[in-house]
Amino acid sequence: MKFLSIIIPCYNVAEQLPATIQSLRNLKESEDCEFIFINDGSTDETLSLIQDFAKNDKRAIIIDQQNSGVSAARNAALTIMKGQYVLPLDGDDSLTPDAISIIKSQIKEDDLLITPIQIISGRNTQAPPLPFKECLYNPYTLFQSCRFFPTAPQLVYKSSIINDHTLRFNEKIHSGEVYAFTCTFLKYCHNIVVSHQSFYQYVMRDTSATHAPNFQKDATVCDIVDYISENTDSSILEIPSYYVTLFKMCTSFTYNKYAKLGITDPSALDVVKRLLKQPSFHRCIKKVAFSHGVPCKERFLALYMLSTGAWGYKILASIYIKRAQ
Repeated sequence: MKFLSIIIPCYNVAEQLPATIQSLRNLKESEDCEFIFINDGSTDETLSLIQDFAKNDKRAIIIDQQNSGVSAARNAALTIMKGQYVLPLDGDDSLTPDAISIIKSQIKEDDLLITPIQIISGRNTQAPPLPFKECLYNPYTLFQSCRFFPTAPQLVYKSSIINDHTLRFNEKIHSGEVYAFTCTFLKYCHNIVVSHQSFYQYVMRDTSATHAPNFQKDATVCDIVDYISENTDSSILEIPSYYVTLFKMCTSFTYNKYAKLGITDPSALDVVKRLLKQPSFHRCIKKVAFSHGVPCKERFLALYMLSTGAWGYKILASIYIKRAQ
């Protein structure tokens, strides 16, 4: 059995993929790892780059499929992985050379490893601290210890839990799908280790899901509240950090993003209306607005959303437009 399966979904990332591949070449202590590339119907040179790398590196495995989305690509890899642990890596991100040694030193026989990510934006690199102390947790104490849960990609999962329970990414959700998968995974977790050592380099781009509007994909976040609630251990459903995380995620892909971009067209408003009318998310808003232990920023936004509804978003968007002018 391999130690680690790194699964890399790729769709038209020929420009960024060489840096990702080079980071895999530079990995230390990686002889017992496998790199599963999933070419998700790319129309650029992505597949050729992967094939060139695989010719000279036996650790590389290629899945070539029609375009089906990032969740379907990850799921294809989960069906063939042979690692004791699995790490999702996007095709335009990278790992530091000491990534494997950090994982090996931290995870031991635990079920899940959580580490901070390095965010690269232009020439600047920062690693926002995790809202947890370095410690060993179970799912309940993990959510109890934080004000909100960091929503990946800084996660390493134990493969046996995925295999034993046939866990898969929800292919109908295109925004927040990693957090949805993680919440399902946590139902079967016992030991979660948090480390403040960072090894994942996330490149911030203007085209990322939290920056660029894609109304059809953004709208799928409306389905995530019900899905996560149905697939999360009941012991954490009433913990403030649980619904604060849902609230932050849903608004970051829709309400906040559209307002900050100054988008006032009907398509954006339709997505916001759908989100605010969803009963489960409306309950989430009330929880955030009126519960103890909720950060002030999220509470104020929740109260504003309750008082103004969907049109409150248009007001915020108009304010951002005026500021830009």
